[in-house]
Amino acid sequence: MMANTLNGKELLPDQTSLALCNVDKSDHNWMVNTIASLEAAKCPDCGVLSTSRHSSYLRHLRDLPIQGRVVKLRVRVGRWRCGNPAVSGGSSANA
Repeated sequence: MMANTLNGKELLPDQTSLALCNVDKSDHNWMVNTIASLEAAKCPDCGVLSTSRHSSYLRHLRDLPIQGRVVKLRVRVGRWRCGNPAVSGGSSANA
């Protein structure tokens, strides 16, 4: 008999940068909802570390099937404001 739930520690064994919110099962897929748990991120243009969160958005990913169901990942990632005045645009996203 197949399990109706997935173990969070098996899905995300290292939760230092990505936290598991919940896992939902439907007839066709598993939806894994996560959030990037970083409290700071480096600017990709200048490398300055920022702790000023600008906003966040969802990234949609797919993984290999589990128990014959497609695995979809929704990852909420942060956008960070760069404090370096030499950087144009001033915001970046963490992965």
